[in-house]
Amino acid sequence: MKASSMIKIFFVIFKFILFSLLLLSLIFFSILSRILFSFSNKWKFRMSSCFVSFISKLCLYGSKAKIHIKGDWPSSNTPFLIVSNHVGMFDILLISRLFPSVFVTSYELKEMPLVGTITEAGGCVYVERRSRNNIHQEIKNIEEALSLGTSVTFFPEAQSTNGDQVLPFKKSLFMSAVLPQVQILPLTINFVKINNESVSENNRDHVCWYGDRSFFDALWGALSLTSLEVEITIHPTLMIKTLEQRGEISEQAYNLINNSFRSLKSKTTQTA
Repeated sequence: MKASSMIKIFFVIFKFILFSLLLLSLIFFSILSRILFSFSNKWKFRMSSCFVSFISKLCLYGSKAKIHIKGDWPSSNTPFLIVSNHVGMFDILLISRLFPSVFVTSYELKEMPLVGTITEAGGCVYVERRSRNNIHQEIKNIEEALSLGTSVTFFPEAQSTNGDQVLPFKKSLFMSAVLPQVQILPLTINFVKINNESVSENNRDHVCWYGDRSFFDALWGALSLTSLEVEITIHPTLMIKTLEQRGEISEQAYNLINNSFRSLKSKTTQTA
């Protein structure tokens, strides 16, 4: 085996050890916060979002992630319902780093080994994408977090993709912004460079988790990164006042995100 390959393997193993330590600290903190703040969902949501944000900053620092921000930072410090395009686990780290929030994920991920542990420790709110029978309770759970002052992030494509395009948005969870009357904050994530090379079909698997790829394969791709450059566009906030507006508002959010998205299959991607 070549020396460069050996170095790469040891590098990934070292980062995996650090990742495991961060995961253990997240699990420990999650258990501790549930004990200390069992009387208050407000503090449980807030502490979970802040600690996940802290860990995200460490992970992005370890990945040598350089982030370019486009658009204007929201003038309000109130909680947001954040929506974004979604290709993989780095989306979560990037959003959490900028906007501490709890994330909406599926029961399918909760049922996966290790992934379920991570999502539970991170204080995720779960939805059942295989059935809509419990959608009203799931919306209430999101409304609770928003009403208690914590931002919530969900990915309206309802799955991560290979970055070829932004999939059509699912509309139902937009309803969770109506009762607490919070602003919807659309974000577009564009990966610009991976390991100092322009993003393309050849290297996008470092950041994408899609199809039948296993979690550990996607994790290996993420851990083997040596550097990352990302552009995040912060769009103007949207407001949904009635349930009947969810289709209109979800379409507006989709257009904002899709119009500033650059496909990862493009051979060259440059920062504007």
